[in-house]
Amino acid sequence: MTRKTIAFVGESSFDIYQSQMLSGIIKSFQGKDANLVYFIIEHLINVDRYPYPLELVADSLKRINIDGIIFLGWVWDIANDTPKFLSLLKDLGRIPILSIGRFVEGIPSLCMDGARHIVELLEHLYYEHGYRKIAFIKPITPDERYKAYEDFMKKHNIFDSALVLTNEDVDDVIDWTFTVRVEKEIRKLFDERKVKPDAIMSMYSPEAVNIAQALKERGYRIPEDIAITSWEDGETGRYANPPMTSVYYPFYEQGYEAGKAMLRMMEGEEIPSVINVPGELRIRRSCGCRSKILKLVDIQVSESSTGFIDKIDEKKVEKQFINSDVKINTLDKRQMLYSFLRDIGVNSEENFLNMVEHYILNNELSVREIYAIQEDLLRFRAFITPFLQQDSVKLLRAESIYLRAQIIIQENLERTIGFKEVIKSGTAHIKREVTQKIVVALDNNRLFNSLEYSLRRLNVKNCHLFLFTGKENLTSRVKLVFSFINGKRVKSKNLSFSIKERDKFHSFLFGDKKHIFLFYVLHVQKELIGYILFELIGDAPTDERLYYELSVEVSSSLHRIFVLEKLKKANLSLKQARKEILKNVEIIKEKSSALEESNKKLSQLDKLKNDFIANITHDFRSIVTIILNSSDLALRFDDLKDIESTRKRYEAIYNASLKLKETVDRLLDLAKMDARGIKLIIRRLDIKAFLEGIVSFYQSAVFSTGIQVIGVLPPYEIKDFYTDVDKLEEILHNIISNALKFVNPEQGLIEISLVDKDNTVEIAVSDNGIGIPPEKLNIIFG
Repeated sequence: MTRKTIAFVGESSFDIYQSQMLSGIIKSFQGKDANLVYFIIEHLINVDRYPYPLELVADSLKRINIDGIIFLGWVWDIANDTPKFLSLLKDLGRIPILSIGRFVEGIPSLCMDGARHIVELLEHLYYEHGYRKIAFIKPITPDERYKAYEDFMKKHNIFDSALVLTNEDVDDVIDWTFTVRVEKEIRKLFDERKVKPDAIMSMYSPEAVNIAQALKERGYRIPEDIAITSWEDGETGRYANPPMTSVYYPFYEQGYEAGKAMLRMMEGEEIPSVINVPGELRIRRSCGCRSKILKLVDIQVSESSTGFIDKIDEKKVEKQFINSDVKINTLDKRQMLYSFLRDIGVNSEENFLNMVEHYILNNELSVREIYAIQEDLLRFRAFITPFLQQDSVKLLRAESIYLRAQIIIQENLERTIGFKEVIKSGTAHIKREVTQKIVVALDNNRLFNSLEYSLRRLNVKNCHLFLFTGKENLTSRVKLVFSFINGKRVKSKNLSFSIKERDKFHSFLFGDKKHIFLFYVLHVQKELIGYILFELIGDAPTDERLYYELSVEVSSSLHRIFVLEKLKKANLSLKQARKEILKNVEIIKEKSSALEESNKKLSQLDKLKNDFIANITHDFRSIVTIILNSSDLALRFDDLKDIESTRKRYEAIYNASLKLKETVDRLLDLAKMDARGIKLIIRRLDIKAFLEGIVSFYQSAVFSTGIQVIGVLPPYEIKDFYTDVDKLEEILHNIISNALKFVNPEQGLIEISLVDKDNTVEIAVSDNGIGIPPEKLNIIFG
């Protein structure tokens, strides 16, 4: 099955919203075999945006084999002429198309019911606070929200057109910070129309914050004199002073649901014409309310509460809690209750606090999610406190647990916010560094070196830069001038692609792997330059604004190149340092390897030493045993008058003593071998007589045991046999002594045999003992 490629057409943004929506789409694609390409239409606020945005985006889409398109319906160019945009997409064939954020007739649309939430916000201002003069600032792109406002105000007979501001009222001024726009809005309302609203509704978070600041400068108090609300629930409003009451727009959730819907559409599934993803009213101080979380502190204590905790069956409490309408969004209800009951019973707080802390630390929680834990704890407190009302000790103990839990939450909030600030500060530092390096490059080669460095600093793994090279139509052909793949710069090989070479271009970008590309048009004001594509994978920053700004810097540098010689020197220095480090690492590896080998040899020598000592000890013991046995038998049983018997005993003692001397000599030989190597002394030997002596020797040694030592020798003398007699005797003694150790002392049998062959003889020692393991035969005799 061919991997599908989905395009998402969005717009540049001054806030995090686009990144949140993009993250939602990416999340919906996890585990799915699909590519994603994000195309940007620059916001209307950007006065230097590129010309003919719809046509250029359509041309860009035609360069790739697109299987489905998600577009942001409220983008001004699309909303202003949706039929034209859809007409431009016809050349892509019959593919699924989905609008997100705005309903488009005839196109499956995924959006939030903005009108409903406007009414919800108006109801709060009207009923909770009694506001009647509520001003409304229309959004830059028209939608259904103003109609909902107008209908509500007329329904309650409080509509006043003087409280409505349009784009025309502010001379169609649009600026990134809303500073100039807000100045005109305040002047229009307060100076020209001479109205003082009870509340002002803005559709943009930065606009609402600037309105509050402008009114403060005029001496108004927010919210005591004038309330202000916003839309989108952006970071600027959430952390403003005072924090803005707003409608949370589900950017991430819409992106996620849009991605899932598109995947279903590509599989041939029909989806509803409208998919609603609800937002949420966020009540904060700017409307006149205290934080809604303060209401959760209230506890309803009544006589219906069933006594204090000691007299209540835990199962009954659990059933009441689990089946109650107490909404717990984060922690596990049962675990929450059981850990609390355990702590209350033993005057502790460890179980409950550990549960809270482990949940926070084991999950990567946002600030919003940590606040949700705080709300859950307060809901739990409101439920359980009535059961403790008759026991002041347990009630105080419970309050202590809640307080400590809130401290843990506060500490983790500070940590989370601080960590975000560190990341934000670090990213900002990198961005400043990157910007400086790119804008001061002297030529293309140095620009590309700077871009390569910047991508690595940002952990971006893949990036491609194309220049427009068409003759009659500039954008009809692109040339690859820079390519960065898998974290490495790759030679571009002078690749060039016509807009008609869709398969070739698609194959180059995607190959046989899954990719997520951010696609930007490079330009300086109205002059088009080319494309730059960044891949959003791995540890790369997820804030799309960073890549957009980087594309702007690259555009500027391609238009006016400056040098950064220090960067080149720094890169060379870093490379040299890396080589030196790698070289030192290799030397360390070699030394470590040699040391390891020496240790192995020492271990082997140590084992040989131990084996040698064991063998020599065994030899000494055998010889001394013979001497002792012979002496003992002679003293106890020999008749002194029996000269022959006495002579044999002394011969045995004498021979054993000789063997002991020979063993000592072997030790000396070994010492000599260590010094200059062993020397063999070859001489002629009557091998039959030699073995007869060996047999006789060991027969005497086992005289008082049940062991038999027999010799199986030829009846004739073997002539012309040469050997080192001492070494041969040493070998035989080692083998026979070993056999004596492992045969049964009552029924042991050791046979020493000699076989005459053509040019050699075969001497064999066999026994009826346990024998030598096969795997050790080669070690001993090999």
